[in-house]
Amino acid sequence: MENKAVLKKFLSYIVYTVIGFSLFIGVTHLSRELTGQGGYGIIVILGVFMLYTLYKMAESNVKLEESEARWAKEKISS
Repeated sequence: MENKAVLKKFLSYIVYTVIGFSLFIGVTHLSRELTGQGGYGIIVILGVFMLYTLYKMAESNVKLEESEARWAKEKISS
């Protein structure tokens, strides 16, 4: 049972990797076609990745603050 779960997770990671690599190749190819430089596509990918990371950090921080406020209210009411 555990081996099936591990294999399923591993295969999903492989699928995500193939999709990500295909997007990477597609963006750099499109960038090369439009600007003549594939490096601009890499810059765009890194920029999107950094914005996504910042968004996830902000989301995590808001959830943490909400949880702390809820825990404080529960502690006061206890």
